[in-house]
Amino acid sequence: MSLASGDLTTVAAVQAYYPSQGQPAAAVLRGLISRMSRWILNDLNRSFILPTTYVEYFDGSGNGSLVLPNWPLLSLSTLYVDSSALSEATNVGNQYFSSYGYGFQPWNGIPPGNPAVLSLSGGATFYRGTRNVGVTYLAGYQVTDEAGTIPATPFRITPLAPYGIWASDQGVTFLNGTALTAISSGTPTTGQYLPPAPDATVPRDYYTFAAADTGLPVLMSYGFVPADLEQVVLELIIERSAYRTRPGVKSQMLASQETIVYDNSGLSRATQSILSAYRSVLPPAMAAVV
Repeated sequence: MSLASGDLTTVAAVQAYYPSQGQPAAAVLRGLISRMSRWILNDLNRSFILPTTYVEYFDGSGNGSLVLPNWPLLSLSTLYVDSSALSEATNVGNQYFSSYGYGFQPWNGIPPGNPAVLSLSGGATFYRGTRNVGVTYLAGYQVTDEAGTIPATPFRITPLAPYGIWASDQGVTFLNGTALTAISSGTPTTGQYLPPAPDATVPRDYYTFAAADTGLPVLMSYGFVPADLEQVVLELIIERSAYRTRPGVKSQMLASQETIVYDNSGLSRATQSILSAYRSVLPPAMAAVV
């Protein structure tokens, strides 16, 4: 498993956070990361939180609004109602006018965000029907077009990642819009880049570019794991790791007559408070991920 496949933290992050005494091996931590991450995502009723393209179908309700189950919404590429394509309505000064089409409130880029509501205008309606509304859209936590300039040796840019750890590469372009090509290993040549790999055996938290591209401005887009969700996973890993040495034990009396009581309830109140802001309460759509 990896950040790109659903993990919410890295082995390096757990090792830095974990008390040095009794720290499990990296292989054990990697397994814990994947299992605890899936536990959290299941609790949130969300299968994935990184940028992903969804193709989903809904029953038309006969009204003019539709709430998408995956969020935050980054972009919408197609919307069909009864096999008819709708375009985005005229938008002037962030106000949608009466032209025929759809509109939605853009995400402000700060997690946790909210589910996006598609609103129709100009007489458009989500006509009643069974799976007669089709939507293709990109959703997930993403920093879009973060600016940087390729420096001289060692030709590296460390992403700012203001709201959480870098998790997936969503592309790099030059300022003129020309896309660079990502490589998985080796030394980049002109127009190429090596993205970060914070969950690799030897972690890498920076982009590497070609020496020939020194001085050129670039725009970087990447998925991220919100910092508070990662914190939940870090604490849960340490707690469940300790549980391995006392499975099922609720309390323990020491020789000095001191009694230790363990909380085996799973997710604590503090954890539930954090997760509540990210939890989806929407029913799943008939969907495909592409």
